[in-house]
Amino acid sequence: GGAGLHFPNRWVLGDVNGGRWAEVNPETGEAVLLEGMPQPEGWTNSTLVPVPTAHTVPSCGWMVQQHAMAGRFDRARADDLGLTTKERA
Repeated sequence: GGAGLHFPNRWVLGDVNGGRWAEVNPETGEAVLLEGMPQPEGWTNSTLVPVPTAHTVPSCGWMVQQHAMAGRFDRARADDLGLTTKERA
């Protein structure tokens, strides 16, 4: 399973409503229960969230939830645009 894929892949099955997740080894077919729904490695500001769907087979959709980040205020650009103090707030 997955021999034709050219990127890292994890085979995870889940019960979205029950919050149970298992990782399957495609070579052996063995499954290991996970403590929670795994997240992509390196994601620090986003979370992958499963969303229940209604189909004739077990399925779910996926939502990428981005956490709030502090913006960067470009004072020079605000000056160039002639923004007022109120517009800068």
